[in-house]
Amino acid sequence: MQRFSRSQTLTSDLDRPKFHLKVEGMERMRMLTPTKSLKLSSAILLLSAIVPLTPAKSQDSIKIAVTLPITGTYTVYSEPALRAINAWADQINATGGLLHRHVEFLVYDNAASPATAATIYRRLIESQKPDFTIAGFGAAVVAPGISAFKRSGGVLMGLAAGKVTTEPSPRYFNVSPTAPPSVESLTDGFFDVAVQQKPAPSSVAILAARAELSEKTAEGARQNVKKYGLKVVFDAQYSPTTSDFTAMVRQAQQSYPDLVVICSYPLDSEAIVKAVSEAEFKPMMIGGAMLGLQAATIKERLGSLLNGFTNFETAIPSRRQMFGTYSKLIDKLGSAFETQYAGWAFASLEVIEQAVRATETLNPENVSAYIHSHLFHTVVGDVRFAGDGDLLQDRIFLVQYRGVSPGAPVQETQTVLSPAAYKTGNLIYPFGAAR
Repeated sequence: MQRFSRSQTLTSDLDRPKFHLKVEGMERMRMLTPTKSLKLSSAILLLSAIVPLTPAKSQDSIKIAVTLPITGTYTVYSEPALRAINAWADQINATGGLLHRHVEFLVYDNAASPATAATIYRRLIESQKPDFTIAGFGAAVVAPGISAFKRSGGVLMGLAAGKVTTEPSPRYFNVSPTAPPSVESLTDGFFDVAVQQKPAPSSVAILAARAELSEKTAEGARQNVKKYGLKVVFDAQYSPTTSDFTAMVRQAQQSYPDLVVICSYPLDSEAIVKAVSEAEFKPMMIGGAMLGLQAATIKERLGSLLNGFTNFETAIPSRRQMFGTYSKLIDKLGSAFETQYAGWAFASLEVIEQAVRATETLNPENVSAYIHSHLFHTVVGDVRFAGDGDLLQDRIFLVQYRGVSPGAPVQETQTVLSPAAYKTGNLIYPFGAAR
């Protein structure tokens, strides 16, 4: 297996000055450096003012901690997730809060670092003592929270955490579009659609980041290759710090694959799409498990370069197919709410809200027991949790991007290929015909 790399250093420091952010009439707390806070003020619409750190507004408030990678690779997911959280907070507090108590949020930047996340969980349990905590994204940053909250703390909601543990964790729930077997199944739809095409594909190239999520997804792709009797002609991993994918894409091109499965992270996905275009690489079908393409900001930056790519999505692009509340939120928050994980962030709070209202308590054992045993109606549809805290059914869609151009509505540039119940059209095959 080939490896590609380029060195790059990223740092994070929790011990730098902290700021209290007053956001659209609500108070939030977030751990950021002065420089980062200034950069984010224009990128994240939730930031409206920076004032000195002060104590929580009221001991009677319900505290919900949120730890997301606000800086770094996953910013494209955190921004819409925070918009959704803000929308829920405005809605719930405007109607009297929960149990007649105001809801406050403590928002922390985990920088996608397991070590940083572990420090945040420890500080939350030792000092802030939130009633609920929402943590994302990925197993690596959520896993330390499961261990910490087993011993102490309230209910932990993992946001797009993937498969974190196989052991029952009574107070942990994974609000994620992927249900077991989780990320390994992300390429199932891609292969299911590919083998139905004529001429039938026979060879496959796999490009994957050397990181846990991508490695698991790539392994799922290899299992699909065996399932359908295909042949791998190129299989390469690259360092997560790689920024120039020209060499790797050209080497894949020289293997002449029919299918190209890419298991990449957000910024990698954007760079790979550009490299594919520059190389004029036109396999029969390309895409699969590219994180980041679900984000409205990346779609806008790539524009027509996305045309023809086939990839997974976690939000259905047609408003007619969306649930009523979801559509109203899109109207209120704009296209960013159509992106990956915004709906799931909102849904995690709906689960908390419905459980608290039903049990009329904040007791974590009582609330958790209710979540384990009941169905919840959310903006992403009805959800139910298994004994290990994972969802019982996934919400993954395979789409092909086509007709993408500046200003084109997202719902008009994504054709749903599977599942069959949501299908809006057929695959344009081969890839070059959609360019």
